[in-house]
Amino acid sequence: MKLAVLFLCAALLSAPLWAATAPGAPASPKNMSQRTLNINAWNILTTNYGPFVNPAAGSGGYWGGPGYNYIYGAGVWFAGTTPGVTRGVACGYNPNSGQSEMGPVNPYTESYENWQTDPQARVYLSTNPVDVLEWPLRENGSPVIKSMQDSYCKYSDQNPQYNWSGSAIVGVVVEQVTYAWNYADNNDIVFFFFNVKNKNDYTLTNCRIAPCVDADIGNEAGTSANDRTAFDYHRNLAMQFQSENEPGWPRTGVVGFRFFQGPVNNTGAAVNIVDDQYPHSIAPGQPLGMTAFKIFTIDIDPQTDEQKYLTLEGYNYQTMLMDAYDQFGAESPGDKRFVQATGPFILGPDSIVTLCVGTMAAWDTASLKTASDVAQAIYDNGFVLAAPPAAPALTAVPGDAKVYLSWNKIAETNPDPYHAVMDSAKGWFTYFKGSWFYCADKTLVDSFEIKTGSTTSVRVARGAANPSGGTDTLYAFYSQKAMYCPYDFQAYALYRAASQGELLDPDSRTQLGVLHTGSSGARSYNWDKVDGIQIVRDINTFAHVTPETTYYLPVYDTLGTDCGLAYGFVDQGLTNGLAYWYGLSAIDYQPNVYFTRKAPTTLASSPADNSVMAVPVSDPPGSQPAGIQIRVDVGCQATTDYWYNTRVVNPTAVPDDSFKLYWQPVQRAIIGTMRHPVYRGHLHSGAKALLDSLTIIPNFGWYGSSYDVFYGPSYDELPFGGIVFQPFVAYAKAQAVIDSLVIIEAPGGSRTYPRDSVSFELMQAIFGAPNYYTTWQWRGSDFEIRWKDTLANSLTAQVWDLDNDVEAPLEAGVTKGNMVQSSWCFNPLTTAGTVQVDSGTSASTYGMHIAGLTVYFNKAGATLRRMTTLWPHRPETGDIWRVYCSGPKPPHQGGQATVILSPAVVGVAGGPDGLAPDLVLAQNLPNPFTRTTTINYQLTRPGLVSLKVYNVTGQLVRTLVDGTSPSAASPRGEGRVGSVSWDGRDERGRMAAAGVYLYQLRAGDKALTRKMVLVR
Repeated sequence: MKLAVLFLCAALLSAPLWAATAPGAPASPKNMSQRTLNINAWNILTTNYGPFVNPAAGSGGYWGGPGYNYIYGAGVWFAGTTPGVTRGVACGYNPNSGQSEMGPVNPYTESYENWQTDPQARVYLSTNPVDVLEWPLRENGSPVIKSMQDSYCKYSDQNPQYNWSGSAIVGVVVEQVTYAWNYADNNDIVFFFFNVKNKNDYTLTNCRIAPCVDADIGNEAGTSANDRTAFDYHRNLAMQFQSENEPGWPRTGVVGFRFFQGPVNNTGAAVNIVDDQYPHSIAPGQPLGMTAFKIFTIDIDPQTDEQKYLTLEGYNYQTMLMDAYDQFGAESPGDKRFVQATGPFILGPDSIVTLCVGTMAAWDTASLKTASDVAQAIYDNGFVLAAPPAAPALTAVPGDAKVYLSWNKIAETNPDPYHAVMDSAKGWFTYFKGSWFYCADKTLVDSFEIKTGSTTSVRVARGAANPSGGTDTLYAFYSQKAMYCPYDFQAYALYRAASQGELLDPDSRTQLGVLHTGSSGARSYNWDKVDGIQIVRDINTFAHVTPETTYYLPVYDTLGTDCGLAYGFVDQGLTNGLAYWYGLSAIDYQPNVYFTRKAPTTLASSPADNSVMAVPVSDPPGSQPAGIQIRVDVGCQATTDYWYNTRVVNPTAVPDDSFKLYWQPVQRAIIGTMRHPVYRGHLHSGAKALLDSLTIIPNFGWYGSSYDVFYGPSYDELPFGGIVFQPFVAYAKAQAVIDSLVIIEAPGGSRTYPRDSVSFELMQAIFGAPNYYTTWQWRGSDFEIRWKDTLANSLTAQVWDLDNDVEAPLEAGVTKGNMVQSSWCFNPLTTAGTVQVDSGTSASTYGMHIAGLTVYFNKAGATLRRMTTLWPHRPETGDIWRVYCSGPKPPHQGGQATVILSPAVVGVAGGPDGLAPDLVLAQNLPNPFTRTTTINYQLTRPGLVSLKVYNVTGQLVRTLVDGTSPSAASPRGEGRVGSVSWDGRDERGRMAAAGVYLYQLRAGDKALTRKMVLVR
């Protein structure tokens, strides 16, 4: 099951208006903030003036689709007693009238002043880009958002405009926060947090807090009222349901509310709960839990503060009998509503008490309890659920008509925190029809439960035959933790926009990069891992509605094209002096979730999470770019060819330093039936510390006009020292050439081997088509065969790679097609190699295999002859045979290159050419604006500035910056950058009139002025 959230949805307002308030009761006149929580199966209208489920135009809570109402209205009640023994209840929702005593407050000041016009006094939704930018809950400057859809607001009972006659003002502010997800097991849950603060200068005693819920299921008007209630004392769970189906509904479910967090007993004495079923005592310091569950109908709704207070205390306010938990709710149908209370506790001045309530729905009470247990587990785990990768740290450095962008690898190296809190135990989980095909690792599933009859089923092992009478698969047995990948990063997406807010709007932002086309036909600008994952099946479906029926069509997500991961980009062709915003999104992919439904198929971090702003400027005179030099230390000069795709992506991070790349032994990868080389390199710092590594597994086929070519870049870029490097290999088999072989006899040796008996070739049986057993081994190096005859009647050797100054490994006992190193052995044929050659008749006497090439000991034309016939002339210790090769020289073990970096030189601004202005003033964004606009500016030299807003007649409206130095260093290091917002108010805090305004940036004798437009 999944969690739900709020968002404004006009479709809900078209539902039937079934009355659930008293006849003639006026609707709330407040025209305040109302938003819709709608990320999952719930659609809930929530407000910042009391009702957290608001019956604005009919029911306020729908589950399972428009028209299926389950909650008419709900709101928080808070009761407290003053030192003068005044008992009051702040009522967030009156089920009899639909009204509330609460009103909006500013989330920062908690003041209700200007509550009708204050733009900050509203419900914030994390699915709304504007709200995210202005999100009140922040940590280290970033918005604190936990779920797929959070909401936030504050309200209070302090505004006398909304205090009912005869009702006391308790003096509290309620901070309301909601969380919701839409994963398979939490799609029907919404969490509500109510953080209640005492705003008085005195302590409130005998405090009680409760949600008051009018959970109408379907039509509860008049004789149609047929709801029933129940509770689960041990779960702190209240439920409302029907014993018969709602007319016209295909199915009727159950709605519930469960406490997950509440106050503790801080009264200093035991709290005794009086009840005929569950009497108990709560010791000081212990959680109170649900201390009262009281049911009533529209005819006996508590009206006065005292009636509400008594109800929260567990009394029947009509009989004054104490019975904390009403158990008769299921006995007879009616238009039921209830309060689910906790207390008593004490709340001091400025103290806060928290109540967390989960709202959930299911098709029956047993399933509802299961859903509530899932919600409890989510709460216990600190609301850690499947989350997108950590947002990489994005750096933007302005250049001349360009911006350099670079980022780190934190999204790849940090595991998904959800994996750590998942239960590793195996269990039986719901099987989703058609999902087995998409299970990436089927070995993780042990068995299945198959339906064999209306009430029977059989459990069978994975791979077993279908049982007799078997039809649908009901459940599968596996560990959900084992099926969840902790490191699930997949791709990066880089965006540019004119403002930070537009980064959150897919229609307003521009994705940067190169449009690639993958082997699957996928087209994408994403930089993604090279792993064959390009287009994936989403767990969501698309509803295609026709006059006859609704078709639920599959949805597919394009994650990338296997183009590899990038860590830098230079955005060019920009306008100097104009501000640009950038954000980088990290995207993940869970390969097994279509089967488990434990998370979305893919999640992406918000590009606003790491957003940066840059203002391109002309380079000052005398500026010099960062320098990159490549020096080959060991290996052939062709090594430098692999560095052609090296570029600067962060000029300010380029050090005066050097880095070393050490190529490692080549390995083999089999792709289909083709053997490919795997070239690997290790990058070390100047201090010899290992920094990173790279891998190249080239493609094989056509490249340009040549065939039989190994070609391609490393899978991913290698970032270091403000630059990125993505080496490219192009090795054509036809260009591989053995030039000559030279025999150097040991000085003073006793034997001479006849040179004309020795020959060489690239033997097609193992080097060429159709099997290409050893093409991948080619080094292009010159080799030295160093003979040894220290063993009786046999020869051994050492083979040395002269170009890379490293010994070639000996790999014997395997056939050429099964070799896994760029190695050598005796026996040039396709059969298994040996470690020595003797005077016998084995194939080893024919010659040697060395990294793809063949050396024959005694070949005449096409006839192979053994060294045996020349055994008296065999090589001896100290003899050297040199094999000289030419053609492509791919990177191999022993190859070393040094990257020498030199930092950029920033010229001096203000020279005779005037290329770099002293001031940069960006256009305000957004413009026009209604509430708040942001102005970015930059000084190319440090100094004090002022930034002021004037009306068109020249009158000063507001001073935004006055004689201060911008606090942030310019990314280019030559000055300071600043950013300031204007909320459309004048110096006295009054709202400025709509119209055109001028804003002027001044530093010394320099000034820049721009226009902006305020609309109301």
